[in-house]
Amino acid sequence: MIGLLLVSYSFYVKTSGNNPLNISFDLLELLAKYLPNSSKNPYDRNSLYRFAVMSDIHSDENYAQLALVAAKEKKVQYIVITGDWTKVGTKEELNEMKQIFDDSEIPYYSVPGDHDLWESGIANFRAVFGSPYQSFDKNGVHHILIDTSDTERGIGRDQMEWLKKDLSANNEKKILVFMHLPLYHPTSYRTIWEKQGENSGVKKETDELLSLLSDYGVERVFAGDHHLSSSYEEPSSGLKIRIVGAITLERNLQKPRFDLIDVFDDRSIEIEEVVLE
Repeated sequence: MIGLLLVSYSFYVKTSGNNPLNISFDLLELLAKYLPNSSKNPYDRNSLYRFAVMSDIHSDENYAQLALVAAKEKKVQYIVITGDWTKVGTKEELNEMKQIFDDSEIPYYSVPGDHDLWESGIANFRAVFGSPYQSFDKNGVHHILIDTSDTERGIGRDQMEWLKKDLSANNEKKILVFMHLPLYHPTSYRTIWEKQGENSGVKKETDELLSLLSDYGVERVFAGDHHLSSSYEEPSSGLKIRIVGAITLERNLQKPRFDLIDVFDDRSIEIEEVVLE
């Protein structure tokens, strides 16, 4: 009975916007989920599918293989890699990592990381993986992969114009965005406009991009580079940002890991960290 009452109250709060008891809605949902008589929860969702987000492999073949085995066990439909496939971005390194992921037979999509640019700029990545930015749809969810790997070049006008057209053409869909260097972090300088020293031109682009993604109601922005997973919001736009932990064992601030994303029939998502032992 208590669970059912909590479910009913949470439904009232959600639909009316009123919360006379001033109880956190997140707490209401959590309590309703685990207390008896919660099976009639009007927010019960069915999982549509799941995918993985991986980052910062840094040519660590062993942990890349472990991650792919775990992804198969978790029955992911596809993988998004948010950059830093390699240590220094040689064609040999990039091709070696590509072969490992090709052999897994799990579809994957990728953006470059700053390490992938070290030898040739974007040229080697393009030669091995194709365009550094792209978009695609899966089960009614629109995925946008943005290249934020270059702290000097920034996002670039060509990519920005492409992005505006893509967002406009898909503005009715649930949108998830993926990149390497984040656009903002509350405590770290490891962003596209700060990592190599503050770049005012790139900062201006970053502010434009944050506003653009916010205007189109992007559900979540996934980034990498930090080798330490975290979640936070950008204060001016309210965008939810997720930093995905690193696959590599080297210079990792935590155990190697990746994110498992469950997408539900209401197009909401849940994130689970898969730790690699």
